[in-house]
Amino acid sequence: MITRGLDPDKASGHLPGISRFERSDHGHWTESFLPWPYDLALLPCDLANLPSPVGWSIQGDPIAAARETLATDLNVLEIRPNNLGFSAAALKNEISALRNSRRLYLSWHLPALSWRADRPEVAGVGEVSGHLAAAREIDVDHLTVHVPQLPAHRMDAHIWAQFEAAWEGLFSEALAAGICLAIENIHNDAGVQPSDPACKFATDIDGFLTWISAMRARFAHIPNARVGAHLDVGHARNNGELGNIQPLGDWYARIGEHILGYHIHQIRTDPHTRKTANHREMFTLFDLRISYAGFFEAWSRRQINRAPLFVEIRDAEERRRSTERLRQIFRRGRAHQTSLDLVGPSES
Repeated sequence: MITRGLDPDKASGHLPGISRFERSDHGHWTESFLPWPYDLALLPCDLANLPSPVGWSIQGDPIAAARETLATDLNVLEIRPNNLGFSAAALKNEISALRNSRRLYLSWHLPALSWRADRPEVAGVGEVSGHLAAAREIDVDHLTVHVPQLPAHRMDAHIWAQFEAAWEGLFSEALAAGICLAIENIHNDAGVQPSDPACKFATDIDGFLTWISAMRARFAHIPNARVGAHLDVGHARNNGELGNIQPLGDWYARIGEHILGYHIHQIRTDPHTRKTANHREMFTLFDLRISYAGFFEAWSRRQINRAPLFVEIRDAEERRRSTERLRQIFRRGRAHQTSLDLVGPSES
């Protein structure tokens, strides 16, 4: 017998399982595959009145993103404007049209806050403040923001306090208004060791949880403030050497109950740079770098929250195909009963 991935996140091409080889009395060999079965429960999602948690995250022109979403039946949208050089009135009109057509869960992906060592100060506060004001204008439900961006070894008590104060000044009013603050994990470059100076802050699970806990404590005076994790599955997997030391199953087990949203995509080698790249098409649920078999098992058992799923793929056609693949899975919803129902023609 041969196993296909003792770790479900490392099985590729199919569900994890066992291939059994048998030799007949005439000397002929046959193979039968025994896939890993588990009960599948995709719906309901955690948000009331949301028919499906599947949507997408679109970087660039937010007006075009809203119009493209209106042409679908998606209920989940995250916009990520590169800048604020768009018509606020036009965006508000497009979002209103979306909300008039369906129940909408809307997220705004904010710019990053980093540490400027030459000043020294938290950099990006003004830019984030401008994006926050625009996000409040269209009544977003969700704010996605990266953890502070600086090398892990630079984060001392003084810099930590500066970031905490900056976050409190920026996000208090939004949290008081009922908008959730979802803190996204970032990733290290290929080959970076946890002890390397290039290792980024909070790219390990302990550091990530510590920052989330600190922010919850900082905003504890705000009634019903929602602060949690925005899990980028690709960032957790494609995370330097930490991607091997802390596999996806560890992320699901340890941060699952804190998750407010997800970024979903695949990782593959860029054909031009030959480097490993995030935000690529999901040709199959059980691909080489990320198998979503473990993800759906954790989702079904509620080890991870059934929060909105934002397909975050840069190429528009790749994003549309991948979102449709995921949408169809949830559209069949309760018709799916076991993990075997996830296996389509391209996965068989």
